[in-house]
Amino acid sequence: MIVNKFKKLYLRIKSSAFFQHFSILVSGAVLAKVITLLIYPIITRIYSPEEFGTFSLFTSIIIVLAPISMLRYNIAIVTADNDNDSKNLFIFSISVSLLFSMLVLLFFILGENFFKNILDAHKLNLWWYLIPLCIFVTSFNDAITRYLNRSKNYILISKINVIRSFSYSIMAITIGYVGLTYSGLFIAHILAIFISIIFAVTSMNSLKVNFLKIYKNFSNLFKKYIGFPKYDLLATFLNNLTTMMPIFFLNKFFSYEIVGQYALAVKTVFFPLTFISSSLSTIHLRKSKELIDKQGNLKWYMIKLFLILFFIVLVPSLILFFHAPEIFSYIFGSDWRLSGRFVQILIPALSFIFIVSTLSPIFYSTGKMNLFSNWSKIYF
Repeated sequence: MIVNKFKKLYLRIKSSAFFQHFSILVSGAVLAKVITLLIYPIITRIYSPEEFGTFSLFTSIIIVLAPISMLRYNIAIVTADNDNDSKNLFIFSISVSLLFSMLVLLFFILGENFFKNILDAHKLNLWWYLIPLCIFVTSFNDAITRYLNRSKNYILISKINVIRSFSYSIMAITIGYVGLTYSGLFIAHILAIFISIIFAVTSMNSLKVNFLKIYKNFSNLFKKYIGFPKYDLLATFLNNLTTMMPIFFLNKFFSYEIVGQYALAVKTVFFPLTFISSSLSTIHLRKSKELIDKQGNLKWYMIKLFLILFFIVLVPSLILFFHAPEIFSYIFGSDWRLSGRFVQILIPALSFIFIVSTLSPIFYSTGKMNLFSNWSKIYF
């Protein structure tokens, strides 16, 4: 009886639209991350832990600031009341991000010594000034993904992810072999995002907008969807700051080499989980909104999604918990065994974060962003 029930549940999940969309997005996400993970054994033999640590500090700052650069209006692109609002919010979000990035650049120039002393970021040198640019292109890429999610163009989203990972991998290896090991990871990261954006924009035939009309409507958009920055801005900032805090802490009180070891653990385990979680969340946000609008069984849908997430993360987590140091030493080289130790310590928490972060868009769909905001403050 129990076996038959699980079999029926599996068949229902497999035949659902959610699972089909999930398969498209996750296949792209998995392929993108497989490409990255396959080249990491090469990268870890080209770049030292110290160089990896310096680059990780650079990306950590971007990870904290980029998600708030659009004031969370990018989330509204998916849940907007109509397609016209969604299109307008796409342009609005990018415009806000551009202004935000320019302000960050101004702060970084005027307060360079102050911020570099706090973060101990002196080794970033001139790459410090490119952080605002990376914030903007990262948010631009996110806005594109949200807009494509609105139109259910999951195939294009998957292609964008694969192209970005493939571009980064090829350039990081090529530049590293040439001998530019200090700059290689930075250059590859920036160019890969630009390439994915160019591909996305040239592939988006449906985005035809009257910019002048949208700019005149900015005030209305700001007021109509004010709930997103009001309840989600601080929560998102605190969540990302909490995630990246170990990088900042280790960089401040330990060597760049230790930062590099920890960063490899995060990039090879946490970021792939985040990537899959992001793909699932993309569908989950739209699907839950549809169920609410149609008065569907939201509770049963959430239970099914929880089970999917639990079984996705269970086996990999157990393997890494018991054998991570040996796995890391064999794959990435003996210099990176410490990264495996970090994974052993972090994997229970990372598995929990994977499940919770994927389910959290339910707060946006139900309009209860204040609950999410309060939860994030308590979690911080």
